[in-house]
Amino acid sequence: MPVKKRATKRRLDPVAEAQLWATMFTTGWDFFGDLKDVGIDDTDAARTAAPDAWRRLGRNYLNRDMGADYNCGTLGSWALREFGEPEECQ
Repeated sequence: MPVKKRATKRRLDPVAEAQLWATMFTTGWDFFGDLKDVGIDDTDAARTAAPDAWRRLGRNYLNRDMGADYNCGTLGSWALREFGEPEECQ
């Protein structure tokens, strides 16, 4: 009997994944369903996954949306207010 072929797990580039999380990080809501690409299909699941995503992707989000010269502790977004500075800023 042939071996069952497994589907490969899709890995996203951190910058691309941060872009998918951008609306959630900015507003606290996934208005456009962008997070379906990472397997999250409702707001409760997104809010549960958001702290971990913010720790991993927060710096990429801040650099992309707020400029490469973002200074930790300035400006604001929903995720910044809720979870504080991402890992690289602490």
